[in-house]
Amino acid sequence: MIPSPVSKKIRSRLNLSIHKKPHFLFRQNLLLDKKEKWQPKLKKGHPEFEKQFDILNRQVTGFRKYKAPPTKREEIKKEYDITNFHEVKSKFRFEIKGFFEDGGNMFCEELYRTAKRLYIVGWIKCRKRFATGHFQGDSYTISYMRHWFDMYSSDRNKIEALKIFDENHGIPNFDYYNITIVRDYRTPGKKKMHLIQGQDFLKTKALFN
Repeated sequence: MIPSPVSKKIRSRLNLSIHKKPHFLFRQNLLLDKKEKWQPKLKKGHPEFEKQFDILNRQVTGFRKYKAPPTKREEIKKEYDITNFHEVKSKFRFEIKGFFEDGGNMFCEELYRTAKRLYIVGWIKCRKRFATGHFQGDSYTISYMRHWFDMYSSDRNKIEALKIFDENHGIPNFDYYNITIVRDYRTPGKKKMHLIQGQDFLKTKALFN
């Protein structure tokens, strides 16, 4: 065994690393509440972020997801005039806040009949305090549907706030084949529990106001 010199032994025992400390002004104030780090849920190793509700987001029952065979990309037409502007495919999503009678069923049926007459595809979800949906159709029917929301008036159904978003014109194809109503399939016990939770929330909110 070859003995190592004393100088190497001394250097091996000394900690020569440099630790740079951050400036004291950038240190966290311990008097403030420390928020926990938000981390997304992992599913099969992939992070799941918040998604907008859509009937196309339903989970696949099998472990392996079906992948459709590749299709030939269609040429998108970009030049339109007044003679063929009705061929432009458009879409938009909407969110409505207000008060609707009968749990939103009356307003949902009225909205469904209007969209059905205009040959609009997509889905509708109406409840007592809100209504949301996704419509797709030609440019004229989509414009009329937006105007229908602006001009809607009823004694039984009150619209307080209307939000139109994800509007797009010139989409290649429709994602839906017909208009679908998203029903409320909660059990009576669940409905009662959610009603009690909502009343408790309003009582707690009134205490702080």
